[in-house]
This record gives sequence, C-alpha cells and structure tokens, in this order.
Amino acid sequence: MTSIAAKVIKNSFAIYVAKAINLIVTFFVFVHIANYLGETDFGRLSIAITFVATFDILANFGINQIVVRELSSDFSLASEMLGAGVVLKMAASLIALIFCGVLISLMHYPQETVVACWIISANLLFSSKLSSTRTICETPFQASLKMYYPMIYNMVDNLIFAVAIFIATKFGSTSLIDIAILYTISNLPGAILLVIHFVSKFTITFTRIIPRLKYLANEAAPIALYLFFSIMNTKVDILLLSRLATDADVGIYAAATRLVYPLLFFSTSFTLSLYPLLSKFYQTDNDKFKYMFNIGLKVIFIISIFITIPLAFNAEKLIETFYIESYSSASVAFRVLVLSLSFSFFNFYFVDFFIAMKRQRLNTIILAIALVGNVLLNILLIPRYSFIGASYVRLATAFIIFCIFLFFIYRDMRSYVHLDLRLFIVAIFYVGIQFLL
Repeated sequence: MTSIAAKVIKNSFAIYVAKAINLIVTFFVFVHIANYLGETDFGRLSIAITFVATFDILANFGINQIVVRELSSDFSLASEMLGAGVVLKMAASLIALIFCGVLISLMHYPQETVVACWIISANLLFSSKLSSTRTICETPFQASLKMYYPMIYNMVDNLIFAVAIFIATKFGSTSLIDIAILYTISNLPGAILLVIHFVSKFTITFTRIIPRLKYLANEAAPIALYLFFSIMNTKVDILLLSRLATDADVGIYAAATRLVYPLLFFSTSFTLSLYPLLSKFYQTDNDKFKYMFNIGLKVIFIISIFITIPLAFNAEKLIETFYIESYSSASVAFRVLVLSLSFSFFNFYFVDFFIAMKRQRLNTIILAIALVGNVLLNILLIPRYSFIGASYVRLATAFIIFCIFLFFIYRDMRSYVHLDLRLFIVAIFYVGIQFLL
C-alpha cells in the first residue's frame, strides 16, 4: 500500500467514524426533539434553523475550498494564505449574521420563530454545523489529510448538545426557545478547542494581506455564487413550505429530511479526503488524477446503490420506528427524498471534481439552472400537494443536476471515465433482491 493510499484510508476512516458518531447523536437528538415538541413547534424550529442556514451562503463564500486547494498545491505559503483566509472568513460571517438578523425581523413569522432565529444565527460565527468563522481553522488539517483533529472537536459539540437536551427535557419544561439556546451554546467548547489547536500548530501572518485577500476573493467568488444556488436548492423547499403551507407540514417534512440528511456523510466524508488529492494531481500527474477520479466514481456508485435502495423499500417501517403517530405521513416524503440521494451523492462528488480542475464557474451555471426549475416546481406543486410535492421537486432537481454534470463530463472529459459493467450487473441484482424481499 502506498503512503498516499494509507493517508487517504486513515483520514477517511477517521472522518467516517467521527461523522458517524456525530450524525447518530444528532439524529437521535432531533428525533427526540421532534417527538417532544410536536409537528407544529418542530416546524417552527426547523424554519429557524433553515433560515439561518441560508445565510451560510455568505459565511462560506467558497473561502475554505480555495484555501484547501492552495495549501494542497503549495503548503509553503500556508501562513500568508491562512492569515488572509481568517480575515476574509470573519468578515463574511459577520456580514451573514447582520443580514440574517435584519431580514428575519422583516418577515411575518410567529414571534417564537423570529426569536429562535436570532439565537441560532450566532452559529454563523462558531458552529461546526455551518461554514462559520471556525471552519477556516480546519483547512490546514484537511489539506494535510489530518481531519481527525477537527472531527474530535465536532464530536465534543454534539455530545454536549445531546446531554444538555436530555437533561433539559427530562427534568424540566423545555420550550422551543430553550432548545434554540442549547443548540447554539453547545458549539462553543469545540470551537475554543479547535482554535487553540490551530494557533498552536500553524503560523499565521498578515504580510501581503491585500493581494492575498484579492486573490482569495477572486477565486472564491464563483464558488460563492455556486454555493448560493447549491444551498438554495436544498433549503428553498422548506422556506417555500413555510410560506405556502402550515408549520405542521413543515414539521412533518423536516422529520423526513432529518432521516435523510445524515446519509450524506457516506459520500461527503469520502470526497473530503479525495478532494485534496484531486487538486494536487491535477497540477502534477494527469494519470493519477484520472485514476483517483475513477476510484471516486466506483465508490460513490456503490454507496448510492447499497444505501438508498433498502431505505426506500422500508420507508414506512423507519418512520413508525422513530416518530410518534402524527408523523406517519412523512414516510412518502422520506421514500422520495432518499431516492434523490442516489443522484445527490454523485452531484457532490462532481462539484469537487470541477473545483479541483479550477472549473468552478461551471458548477455555478449548473446550479443556477437547477434553482430556477426548483423554485418554479415548488411554487406549482406545494399549494396542491404540500410536502409531498416538495419531496418530488427535490428528486427532480437532483436528477436534473446529475444529467447536466454528465453532459459536460462526457462532452469535455470522456477519456477520464472508465465504466465498470460489473458494478451495474451487481446493482441490478441487488435492486431485484430488495424488490423481492
């Protein structure tokens, strides 16, 4: 086994384990919260979390991806690049926080939803659940394939949140606002530990700060625009549901998405390790770049088939197992949403592939086209079919994005792709077995 392969396996394993623990803990905590609050209050909490998450567009701004790419290519400039990254990231997070607070105040949401949103918006500064200022401290660890350190600090956040929620709901009367406060402050310990580790491990300088800021902003701008379309494609359904349907409908739909969301880690954890290598080999070794790309395709294909299909066939049982009876109608939405993951797994991978090739503008165009269709279909279907319509729109959007990505890959980079027909044969048999079962 080569040293590179060993580092990828070690890094990926650490990320998988840590993310699995984080997602399992978060999953059961939010299932507990959903059952504790009921669909209406859980809908309001979900609206607040989703509303804040849309401003992750500003906080993210594509800065992390560019910093990781640059560090992977040339770590000798790490101190200058990290200094510029910290300044730009902090400015972006503060702007996002201000815009979030101003806009939610102008919306005609219930007062509880507005207050919860104000509290949760602080996560834009230090949460591991968003692309906050804190996450710039993770970039050198990602570039050097040592993500196990940040993942440990993320686990600290989630474990504190789980314990706090259990105590609060077990021994007292806990409101939606109380949960919003616990959701926010539980991220502080991990953030403090990460910053301390980051400062002790890496040197940050602010020399040549202006040209570095200009370079980062110029390179990140297309990604920021892409992220706007990407995040809106995943959040617009809940935002439109909150305006076109009831809070209870939002709660039921959010319950389904909460079961689906953790599954993304199977794909994103793998690509998190692969992305620095794709960025490096694109600059230095074209053959290795093609090899790594096809390894990624095979792994994503296996993940897609062997995870989504059995879950789709057992949607009703899963909803009945985790939620109280009032959430039973979420099973239809869950089945459709989990099928959309089979395309989303590939879409996330293709995004990193094009960023590694410095073709991030293409991502922006693809997601912009998808967002237009997403919004129009949601406006058309939500008034008639409520959250069921929203789930079908998400499936259609993921499929459209997948098809457009494939078009550009086969048009411009057909030589990069090597299909393994054995995988398709295995997949067909596996789907057939699931159907019979």
